[in-house]
Amino acid sequence: MSGQTGLVDYFESVADIVVAKDGSGDYVTIMEAVAAVPDNSSERTVMFIRNGTYYEKMLVPSTKRNLVMVGEHVDSVILTYSDYADLVGGTFNTASFRVDADNFWAMNLTFENTAGNVGQALALYTDGDKQVFLHCRLLGWQDTFYSGSPYRNYFKDCFIEGAVDYIFGETVVLFDSCQIQIVRTGAYVTAASTNENYAFGYVFRNCNVTGAPGITGSTLGRPWKPYARTVFMNSYLHKVIQPTGWTTWGGRENTCYYAEYNNSGPGYVPDQRVNWSHILTDQEAEAYTMENIFSKNTGSYITDDWMPDADSDSLYRVIKAHTLFFMDSANCNTNLLRVEYEGEGTLNFDPGRTSYGIELPPGTTVVPLLNVVAEDPRATVEIEYPESLPGVTYITVTAYDQSTYRQYDIYNSIDGAYHNAWLDSLYIKNKRVEDFQPDRFEYDFELPAGSSIYFAVDAYKQAPDSKVKITKPATLPGTMVITVTSYSGEYVNEYVVNLTLATGLAETEFPAATEARYENGQLICRIHLPADERITVEIYDLKGNMVAKRYALLPAGFNTTKLPLHLPDGYYLYRAATKQGQSSGRFSVMEENRL
Repeated sequence: MSGQTGLVDYFESVADIVVAKDGSGDYVTIMEAVAAVPDNSSERTVMFIRNGTYYEKMLVPSTKRNLVMVGEHVDSVILTYSDYADLVGGTFNTASFRVDADNFWAMNLTFENTAGNVGQALALYTDGDKQVFLHCRLLGWQDTFYSGSPYRNYFKDCFIEGAVDYIFGETVVLFDSCQIQIVRTGAYVTAASTNENYAFGYVFRNCNVTGAPGITGSTLGRPWKPYARTVFMNSYLHKVIQPTGWTTWGGRENTCYYAEYNNSGPGYVPDQRVNWSHILTDQEAEAYTMENIFSKNTGSYITDDWMPDADSDSLYRVIKAHTLFFMDSANCNTNLLRVEYEGEGTLNFDPGRTSYGIELPPGTTVVPLLNVVAEDPRATVEIEYPESLPGVTYITVTAYDQSTYRQYDIYNSIDGAYHNAWLDSLYIKNKRVEDFQPDRFEYDFELPAGSSIYFAVDAYKQAPDSKVKITKPATLPGTMVITVTSYSGEYVNEYVVNLTLATGLAETEFPAATEARYENGQLICRIHLPADERITVEIYDLKGNMVAKRYALLPAGFNTTKLPLHLPDGYYLYRAATKQGQSSGRFSVMEENRL
C-alpha cells in the first residue's frame, strides 16, 4: 500500500458500504447509507466515505449497532449542517450529526455546524454507550459537542473547537491526546452535567488546550449541573487559559468537582486557581486509568466494564500509518518558503528571520503587493499593507494547528528610511533649538530658572518608523541624551544636550508652568507663583478646541499639582492663567503614559 490512493483502495476493499458524492460508491448521501446498515447486528458494518461535503441532517438510530464510519481524509470528509436553537426550537434539535447507537466508531471524519455565532448549534450529539471517535474534527461555535447519555465515549487524536460551553453533557468521556481549540476570548471549554455519585465525568489526558491568535481570558469550564466533574491531566495549557482556571455558575461550585494534575504551559497557574478547584495528589491521580474510568463501577447507569483498544484496531492502524496527527509538531510550521514583490523580484528570504527591509525607487507612492508562499501549504497566510510609504507590510502565518503563528514584517523604504537614524529638529520646553543640524551631535541649552527635570522635549525624526529614546539627567544642570535607532536596528545616532539653568526670576512670567506632562490619567504641572493664588488650566487640541478645564488653589513658590484628566492619545496645548498673567506650553498623551 502506498500513499492516499493505497489507503482508499484498502478501505474500499474492506468496506461493506461505500458513500461517494460523485456517485461512484453504493450511495450518494450519508442517510441513504445509514438506512442500509443492518439493524441490531452483532458484527461490525464498515462504511467508507469518500471525500466530499455532505450537507445533511444526519441520525444514526439506536438499531444501527456496531457501525464503523471511516473517512478518506479528515479535512475532506465533512458531515455538516447549519441549524441553530432559535431556528429549530431548541438546542437538542440542532445537531448536524446525532448517533444513538451503541458500539459506534468514527474515524477520519469532520463533524461540523456552520451556523456560527448565533447561539446553540451542535455539530455532534452522542446518545449511546461505548462510542469511539478517532482522528476526527468537531467544528462549531457554541455547544459544538453534546454528550447526552449517562454512558461512555472515547475520543483519541481528535481536534475539537468552539467558543461557549462547546463540550457539554453528562456522559463519561475520556479525551485522549486531543487538541482542544478555543476560538473566542472569554470562552468556556466545558459545561459538564455529570450524574450525582458518578466517579468520573470529563477527563482530558495528554491534551493540548490552544487558542486562535489573539484569544485570551478563557477558562477550562463551568458546571452546567450541580455534580459536574471535569479533570485535566498531563495536558499543555496555552496562555489562552486565564490564571483562575475555572468559572463558577449558579453556585454549583459547592457541589461540582473540578481538578487538574501535572499540567504545564503558561495557562497552568495552580497557585492562582479558584479556591473550589483541586490539584490531584499522585495517589489520587493513579485512579484515573481507562480501566477505572470506563468500568461498571463508575456510575449507576453503566452495567459492564469496557476497554476500547484503539491502537490495536485494524482499521485505525492503517489510518495511523498514513496520518499526521493534530498534535504532531509538523502541524506547528509557520515558516515562509518564498516572498515575491510585484515588479521587484524575489525577496532574499531566510525562513528563520522575521524582519526585513526593501528599498523602493525614489518617488514610489504605491505600496507594492506581495506573493507569499508558506512552507506548509496547509498554513494560513494573512497580509496587512501600510496605508502609505515608507511603511511596514505585516505577514502573519497561522499554522495548521490554528494556534501557532508567526508574524513577519517587511519595511517598504524610500529615500533610505529603513536605515535612517537622524533627527529632523529638536524642541526643548517648546522652544526650537535654533542651531540644530541633523549631523551635529552636541548642543548647549539654557532652561529657565526653576525648571524641573520634567520639562517638555519634542524630538522629530526624519524617518517616521525610527525609534527615539530620551534620557534626561537626574538633576539640573545635567546632560540629556537623545538616542535615535533606525527601523532596521543597524544604525544608531546619539544627540547630547548640555543643560544649564538661567539665574534669577526677573524675566519669569507668572504663573510660570515650567513643566507639564501626562501620566496615568493626570496632568502633572510644575508651577511657580509669586503669591497664593487660584489658577485655571485650560487644555486645547491642536485645532484650537478646548477639551478640558481644571482649577487649583496653590500657595506661593514652586508647586507640583496633579489634575485629573482623561484624553485620547495625541498632542495637546495648555494655558495656565491667574489674575496676574498666563503661560502656555504643550504636552503629549501616549499609550506608554497609561497604566
